[in-house]
Amino acid sequence: MDVFVSTSPDEAFGLAVVEALAAGLPALYVACPAIDDLTPDAAPGARRIGGSVPELISALRGIRAPGSPGSRSRRPPAATTSRTAHGS
Repeated sequence: MDVFVSTSPDEAFGLAVVEALAAGLPALYVACPAIDDLTPDAAPGARRIGGSVPELISALRGIRAPGSPGSRSRRPPAATTSRTAHGS
């Protein structure tokens, strides 16, 4: 099971969570202003969790549960395309 977890209670933007989602990983986070400003359907792999260990364990078990989205989702084109300054 691949999953990104950010337990930091203070984030200015939450770039690591955004990058995990771009890579197709489900992401559990305590604070991520970049995701909080979006509608739920804009970041379906993201889930806000509380800061306690029991809440994290419960969220991880939920991802592992049969039928839950615990695997990588399809990567968006921006995460699979490599471009250089010269366009090659």
